[in-house]
Amino acid sequence: DLIITDHHSLCETSLPDCTAIINPKIPGYPFKNLAGVGVAYKLIYKMCGGDKRITEKYLPFAAIGTIADLVELYDENRHIVKEGLRLLKNTDNIGIKALFEACGADIKNVCASTIGFMIGPRLNAAGRLSSADISVKLLNETDKENAKIIADELNKENECRKSEEQKILKEALEIIEKDKLYENEVIVVAKDNWHHGVIGIVSSKITDMFYKPSIVISTDENSSPSKASGRSIEGFNLFDALSHCKDILIKFGGHSLAAGLSIEKEKIGSFNRMINEYAKEKITEEIATPKILIDAECSLENISLETANELKTLEPFGMGNTTPCFCINSVTISQIKFSSNHAFITSSKDSSFITMPAFNMKDEVSSFLPGDIIDVCGNIGINTYKGVDYPQFIIRDIRPSHFGFINRKAVLNVYMIIKNLLGGKKLKTSSEDLAKLISEKFNVKISINKLCESMKILSDLELIEFKQTENGLLIYEKQNFLKKTNIEKSKTYLLYNEKRRK
Repeated sequence: DLIITDHHSLCETSLPDCTAIINPKIPGYPFKNLAGVGVAYKLIYKMCGGDKRITEKYLPFAAIGTIADLVELYDENRHIVKEGLRLLKNTDNIGIKALFEACGADIKNVCASTIGFMIGPRLNAAGRLSSADISVKLLNETDKENAKIIADELNKENECRKSEEQKILKEALEIIEKDKLYENEVIVVAKDNWHHGVIGIVSSKITDMFYKPSIVISTDENSSPSKASGRSIEGFNLFDALSHCKDILIKFGGHSLAAGLSIEKEKIGSFNRMINEYAKEKITEEIATPKILIDAECSLENISLETANELKTLEPFGMGNTTPCFCINSVTISQIKFSSNHAFITSSKDSSFITMPAFNMKDEVSSFLPGDIIDVCGNIGINTYKGVDYPQFIIRDIRPSHFGFINRKAVLNVYMIIKNLLGGKKLKTSSEDLAKLISEKFNVKISINKLCESMKILSDLELIEFKQTENGLLIYEKQNFLKKTNIEKSKTYLLYNEKRRK
């Protein structure tokens, strides 16, 4: 007799022939979003009659799988993860402890992000590239030395996985750029012999980079069925999109945000057209606009250990229960430092100062300068340095402040420089050179962001028209170039000026 446990959406026309299918998506079960490991855990729970000795043995593994499968952490999933992580801190499983040591993670302070970014990827690595047997062996190991050897091997497998992933991502981006696939609603990219164990991760990165649904297909030069993995954005149900294309697919399955499929190589072109035609009807401007949802506004004074510790009571964080996101408005940049691809902004408001890390945001931050007034959003956390805990605000996004970022004088300085430079009613330059000229002429530094917003104001007033091209910045005169005008007719100026407060 065969019993199947699963948690994917059901393709009811092709259910396997078996004794029973246990799936929370079958009508009647109250919580539909268990991970596959959660379904297996519930079966164990029922089989042992809820015996605490047995359920607590398996609950930490159910927690690891639930986090790694990126399901929403509420209802039963929240209970599985919260209680599972609590038990994991005191686990007697030698293999798990060896894996924590191998990747330098503290099991006593384990949280969902530790599993998601360190433990889960290592347990998954072997299965992605070869066979998951080694991970099963680790979890069953009873000898410390053997466990250490296996954990180190999984570490190496994870490095190989990352290397393979980077190679495929590089090749996929080259195809996307060459064929301008980024212009499509859904990015469908294919090539022979991509390792199908990592194409899902590559698809996730492509979706993050372009904020578009993507499907990465590994084709076979011998015309065997091609395997694919896809990721989507909020508001576009990928499973429904594949259902629309089912007539040309061999098989498919998954969720609204992640799915897999197999297809004959010669049908990939038809599939690309079909899914993009479907997406054009479904993806609105609202869906296609990336968003960060703000939970609340706070001030620099709120960035404290007390606040950070209070927020920890809301853990575990993950899908469906994301880390609270706060915005801080109208802070002045006092100093900016860069390290590798990271930026560190020291900001002030009234009498409060704080240095806020902006990881992997060097390019975004470099277009601001000290003195600029900004709005930031991010997460409140704790940074432990040499055994001492410090509160920190980790920046996730930054923008010119909607209160006081631009004043009349800044716009006038930009206008005067452009007026002096424009000849033949066209100026070809660069944002950097223009900012440098303004700095030299008026003895005041102007950031690239402030320069661009000032030019938008001049454009609103029909004084100039400007375009950013591959060869630089082009600026043209418009009909009001030499006429007097009222700066408050510009929507951009009103957006960033102090008057908006009133």
